[in-house]
Amino acid sequence: MSTSNPFFRRVVRLAWIPALVFALSVFVAEGVFRAAGVRVAATMEGFYEPFGQGGFRHRGNAASFMNWHSGPFHVYTDFAGCRVATPTGDADARAADVLVLGDSQAFGQGLEYERTMMGEFAQLAATKGIAVANASVAGHFFKNQIELARWMIEQNGVRPRAILLCLTPRFLGNPDAYSDAFIHNGSLFGAKPGKKELIKKWFSVHSAVYLSVRDAMQRGSKAPEASNAVFDLYSQGPENVRRVEMLRERIAELEALTGPRKITLVLCYAPLAVESQVETLAESAKAKGVSSNVPFENTAVLSKELGLPLIDLRPALAGARAAKEPVTLDGDPHYGSDVSRRAGGLLWSGADWPTIVGPGTERH
Repeated sequence: MSTSNPFFRRVVRLAWIPALVFALSVFVAEGVFRAAGVRVAATMEGFYEPFGQGGFRHRGNAASFMNWHSGPFHVYTDFAGCRVATPTGDADARAADVLVLGDSQAFGQGLEYERTMMGEFAQLAATKGIAVANASVAGHFFKNQIELARWMIEQNGVRPRAILLCLTPRFLGNPDAYSDAFIHNGSLFGAKPGKKELIKKWFSVHSAVYLSVRDAMQRGSKAPEASNAVFDLYSQGPENVRRVEMLRERIAELEALTGPRKITLVLCYAPLAVESQVETLAESAKAKGVSSNVPFENTAVLSKELGLPLIDLRPALAGARAAKEPVTLDGDPHYGSDVSRRAGGLLWSGADWPTIVGPGTERH
C-alpha cells in the first residue's frame, strides 16, 4: 500500500492511541488488583547471599514475602540464616537442641513456617523444652548443607545435641552434587542475568498485574509429573552402588563435624510426592531397573550399617492419600499443609527426642 494513501497516513498517525490506551489500562488494572488485596512480592534487601565455594545461603536476619502461584508465604531467618517463625529475633540457632539439614522439602517451600513439617515438629518439640533450628535451604544438595553446617558449628557457636538429616530422593540420588548460583540483589540466578531476566524478575516482585495473570494461568493446574530425571533417582543399576558409597562419605563428613562432643545424627526419609508414579513407568524405563523403593532402601542400609536412627515419612503421604487430602501445593510438587502436618507428627513420634537431646551431651 502506498504511503501516499490518505487513509494509510491517518492510520499511522493514530497508531499511538491503542498503545496509549493499553498502557493506561495496565496502570488502572494495577490499581484495581492492589485495591482488591493482591500483594506484590517485594523482598526486603534480598533473601540470599553468596556462600562457600560458589554456593549460597539465606541471608542472616532476613525477611521476605514470597507470592507464588501456589500461594503467598513469609520467610524469616535468624542470625545464621535458619528459618524461624517470626522476624522478632526470638529464635537463635546457637540455642538449638536439634539442627535440621535438608533441601526445599525440609525448608517448607510454599508454606508459612507454622504449617511446614519442620514447623509442626518444632512446635511439638517445644512442648518438651526442645528447641529446633531449621538450616535447610531450597536448592541445596548434601555437600552444600555440610558446608553450611560446618560454618555454623565451627565458626558461629551453633552446638546442637542432635542433627536431623532430612533425605529426599534428590539428596540421595545426587550425593556428590553441589549447587551454585549467581546472586544479584539477593535473588538467585543460574548465571549472570541479562536485561530480559532482570526485567522479568522486577515484574514478578513488583507488579500485581503480572501476579494475577500468572495465577490465572496456573490456577487449578496439577503438580508436575515425574520426569526421566526424577525416575533416574530410583534406578537400581550399577550407579546405585557408587551412590551409596558416596552417601557414606557425605555422612562421614557430617559426623566429623561433631568432634569430641558427639552430636547424635538422626536420618529422615522424605519421599517425593510423585513417588507413587514410579511404578507406572513406560516399559523402556522399567527396563532400566527403576523401583520406588530404591531411595528408602539406600537410607535404611546406611541407617543399619552406621547405627543411626531412621524416621520414615512415607506413611504421611499414604495417610494423606487415604484421607483424600491434597498431597502437594496447587500446581507445585512440594508437600501441602496436610502432608506437612502428618510428617511433622511422624518426625516427633519417630524418635525418642527427650532422650537424644537429654543429659549426656554437653554443649560447649
